[in-house]
Amino acid sequence: MPKVSQLKTEIAQAATAAVQAIADAASKATSTIATAAEAASKVVSTNAATAAQALVVKNVDGITDHDLITKIDVKLDNLKADVADIKSGVSKQIDDHETRIRRLELWGTLAVGGAYVIIFWLKFVFKQN
Repeated sequence: MPKVSQLKTEIAQAATAAVQAIADAASKATSTIATAAEAASKVVSTNAATAAQALVVKNVDGITDHDLITKIDVKLDNLKADVADIKSGVSKQIDDHETRIRRLELWGTLAVGGAYVIIFWLKFVFKQN
């Protein structure tokens, strides 16, 4: 049976070997993680650069999508203003037509009423004779 001191020495050597194995594994893991992080960083920067270029892509006529959207927005605002102008012009025309129609209806009523007065007067005059 081995002596206690020999057992302690063997345990100490095993512990030292275990600590060394853990240190080596940690070193390898750190190196692997650093390599993976560097590769991931390159992929992210490449993808970010590609995405930035995609955002600035010019159309066939040489303008970017943002410029196109801005132009469309301005044209839409102008269209809204034009529709509002047309609407106000049409309202004015309708008001003018309504005024004219009211006058025509009034004159028509007066003409019909006058015609009835003339007919009544003529009947009254010819009955007396």
